Amino acid sequence: MDETENNTPEEEMEIAAAALAAGDPRHAVYHIAGALAADPLRRDRLAVLDRIIDAEDRPTRLAPIQDGASFAVVAVHAYILARLRRYDRALGLLLQVFAVRPEIPYLVWAGAWLRKPGVARRFDLVALNGGILNVLDRFPGAVLDDEADRRALEGLVPLVGPLLEVWNQLVSRPPPVLPRRFANRRPRQTRPDPEDSGVFLFFLSSVLRKVGRLEAALRLAEEAYRRVPCTPTAIARAQALAALGRVDEAVAAYRATVRFDPGDVAGLLDAAELLWQHERLDEAERLYEEIFRRSPDDPRAIPVYCYLRYYSSDFDPSWLERLRDFVDAHPEHPQGREILGRMTPYFGYLPTPADAFVKMLDKLVESMKNTPPERGPSTLKYRVNVPEAPSNRLALAMLAKRHGHQIKLDVSVEAIPDPDPRQPLGRVWYQLWRYEGTEPIPVLPPPPDDVTQAVAAIAAVDYDRSSWAESAARLGASLGPDRVDELLGVMVHPPLAPDPFAPWDWIQRIQLAAAMAVSGLDEGWAGSLRRKVLISLVNGPMDWSVSAAVVALAHLAATDPEIAAEALEVFRARLGNLPDRGHICYAVPLFLAMLDLPGVTPAERAELSARLRQRS
Repeated sequence: MDETENNTPEEEMEIAAAALAAGDPRHAVYHIAGALAADPLRRDRLAVLDRIIDAEDRPTRLAPIQDGASFAVVAVHAYILARLRRYDRALGLLLQVFAVRPEIPYLVWAGAWLRKPGVARRFDLVALNGGILNVLDRFPGAVLDDEADRRALEGLVPLVGPLLEVWNQLVSRPPPVLPRRFANRRPRQTRPDPEDSGVFLFFLSSVLRKVGRLEAALRLAEEAYRRVPCTPTAIARAQALAALGRVDEAVAAYRATVRFDPGDVAGLLDAAELLWQHERLDEAERLYEEIFRRSPDDPRAIPVYCYLRYYSSDFDPSWLERLRDFVDAHPEHPQGREILGRMTPYFGYLPTPADAFVKMLDKLVESMKNTPPERGPSTLKYRVNVPEAPSNRLALAMLAKRHGHQIKLDVSVEAIPDPDPRQPLGRVWYQLWRYEGTEPIPVLPPPPDDVTQAVAAIAAVDYDRSSWAESAARLGASLGPDRVDELLGVMVHPPLAPDPFAPWDWIQRIQLAAAMAVSGLDEGWAGSLRRKVLISLVNGPMDWSVSAAVVALAHLAATDPEIAAEALEVFRARLGNLPDRGHICYAVPLFLAMLDLPGVTPAERAELSARLRQRS
């Protein structure tokens, strides 16, 4: 059989005509399918297909859909089924095709089918289930964020009304009155089963909700629940209400699902996750406890519940350990690993720096992409209440260079906090930044390329604290103590960020990889070079590099009681000398590092927990 991939639609129709002349209608239909994939609405091509179908006793054999048939052949098989008035199966198949190739307007065929009189006479909702599931899987999410996906799913919206009308006809039809001689036969079901109706109506409401027609989705879901109260229609109501931000009503709708099956906690789980997403943590925690009473050890509930208990128990590490055990035992559970990372920023994942300047840079990205560079440097005036981390300036320079711009930053600082974040805390042996007024200046020169590239190789790998620390320690050992300044120089002269990384995220990764490499410069602790460098960086002027040093020192402390004891004292000193105002970029990793160390008092734990909750 000829391949169709490189043929024009006209060539496909020529091959089809030749196949017909040779008495091979199946081959002809195969190529007509290829032509219709380019334009399913060409009446001349459909007319040829109609003539072939009408001439066959068993026309479905013309477009077999077994053995991995192409989407074009499956669409034509659906078309053939519709010619045979098997509209339910035809639409079910067409929905499957739509899930694969939503940009091709095959669904216009379905609109014409549903307008034909008597469609509901033989319509079976179950025949649509496969197509419904394919569409829901293809377009996940409460409301589609991706504009292309939303436009594609809009192609299904014109069918919602006609499908609802078919359903109305199905449920309003009176039961058949059969002659006595047929009384022993099992009558054909003429009304859909409530469960089938619920799934079908949930689907129609979901289509409207996902494309952003929220009020229409809710109206449909409310009417569906009134007429067919069941779990799927209750979920449809809840999801529409949740998308509209009506959280209390959505939670009540989710709770209604247990009326239909007290052992099914799926609706309660959705309600608990909704409360969690809206930061109603106490309510979410209580609802998870109710879920566990109904379904002990439910795997979907454990990750979020561990997260909630971790925070409500002042960061009791036993909840972190319980979740780690769950993740190890359930590697197939992606939410568990994601939530474990969320519970441990800097230690489980690297969050984007939260500085206001970074947020401003993020908004500038599209402008820089779409604006041709000026011939000379331009000036960016920036007014701040207090000094910000100097690594923000590295991010601006890197972003500008990525897009070919020259930008001079003109910063005015209104006030200096106490203690002064521009100054190191006490005595330090190594320092990355000094200040001339409010202007930060790197202390160290740019490092040689081999050091830069070695640190960048670690920073480019997916973040895992343990594996990064191992790789970085090997790098530090290979460089040795004599090259410590070169290693630290990378932190203030980072290489350009590869395309997948935002400059601010990349700088943070470079600084952490370099700080971890310090731990390999030598061995031991008391009197070691690595001790002097890491403590110096922790106590340095406020910067993202302080966060990097905190995480690196905390990782070392987890392996050695001697290091842990001194690390705790270093962290306590830093905690006791936080600036009295402004964003403190190293605060969250500092709090988390302290909570992870032995020897933290109950009072310190309560204080750190309260500070973390204020920043979450």
